[in-house]
Amino acid sequence: MESIVNNCCKAKLNCIRKKNSTKEKILDAAFSLYKTPRFKDISLQEVADICGITKAAIFRHYKSKEDLIQAMNSRFVDITCPFFQTFRGLENFTEVFEKIFLYFVDHFEYLAFFMKELLRPGEFENRLYQEFKKRNINSGYQVFDENRIVKNKETYVKVIYSFISVFHNSFQFAHSHVKVFDENKIPDFHSITQKEIHELSENIYELLKNGEKGLEDISDARKTELEKFIEISEGELPEENKIFSALAFVIHTYGFVGVTVERVASELGLAKSSLYTYFSNKNTMMKELISDELIQMINFVNKKTAAGKNYSEKIYLHMFSQLEYLINRKSLLPVMSWISIQENMDMKNPEKEKIIKKFINEKLKKTEGALNIDDEKIVWISMLPVTLMVQGIKHGFKMTELKLHLRNMFRMMTKGIEL
Repeated sequence: MESIVNNCCKAKLNCIRKKNSTKEKILDAAFSLYKTPRFKDISLQEVADICGITKAAIFRHYKSKEDLIQAMNSRFVDITCPFFQTFRGLENFTEVFEKIFLYFVDHFEYLAFFMKELLRPGEFENRLYQEFKKRNINSGYQVFDENRIVKNKETYVKVIYSFISVFHNSFQFAHSHVKVFDENKIPDFHSITQKEIHELSENIYELLKNGEKGLEDISDARKTELEKFIEISEGELPEENKIFSALAFVIHTYGFVGVTVERVASELGLAKSSLYTYFSNKNTMMKELISDELIQMINFVNKKTAAGKNYSEKIYLHMFSQLEYLINRKSLLPVMSWISIQENMDMKNPEKEKIIKKFINEKLKKTEGALNIDDEKIVWISMLPVTLMVQGIKHGFKMTELKLHLRNMFRMMTKGIEL
């Protein structure tokens, strides 16, 4: 595999580096911190220690840590641009996918950086878009106008569906070879063969082109009935915990790694000591608040899903009841986004285990009549409405539009993507 990666990809990296440049060495050091999966921010001191220079010396080349992060974004785009330049949709999907997969197998730090940035507060999508725009890279989808406003929402939804499906299936495949991504170890994917990667690409291609096997479309009339059934009436949900609302705001603003008891207390207009009356520490506060909210959502979703008459209806109800709940509890969105990516990364992360262990255990308890499928597939069908809503809100979709587009996603799941 090493020779394949060398031939396909390493030239792309070499052409953008000046090997003896201190500035490039700093950039190399920053990326090396992602060779083991991490979701906490890197520090300039960590970078300086790897380079063997002082922290002050970094500022001769980068004005700030944010400036360094932007340079990392730029290099990431430099590396991925050649792949996108040759991409022609499903026509050459397997070829391009296999090249990308092989590259990230050998350069996991770039994939781990990308995953971290997805969860970082701020406009990562916009930063990537601007980097691609500088290089005159057009993926062919023609989704955005020159001001990055979505001009073709139907196509944008196809992109979301395709990305989530590729991302999820790829990580589940990786899990079969590296059971747990340990923060203290560099993942070793070299047991993966080229044949296995080709089979993976063919399976994803079949999913995108023809839909999920065993899943059938539902008549529009029946879809309307099911959507009506899961609607939440006024007063049906209990009032949201005010401390959770404050926690959700802090997560949205600073990310999970930026949560502190002081910031939550400040959002509530309280002294930090007031929260210690209820919680012994930050992890306990997060675990209890998030678990309570998630279990409430899971119970709602399971109850609604149980009303489905067959497998396809249960999938449909699961997705739409989750969307309906999130429309009424938007504060859960940043939490769900984090969990979706963490579930796929499956990192051995003590903080993650403390916060969502209760959630995972509850998820595994199947409500009678609820959706009874493997947990990997549940993660996939849960990521779709979550990502649709996160991106939809970001780009000004109306709530009624989100439901229409989730219908279209379900059609893609049953029949494939219409080109």
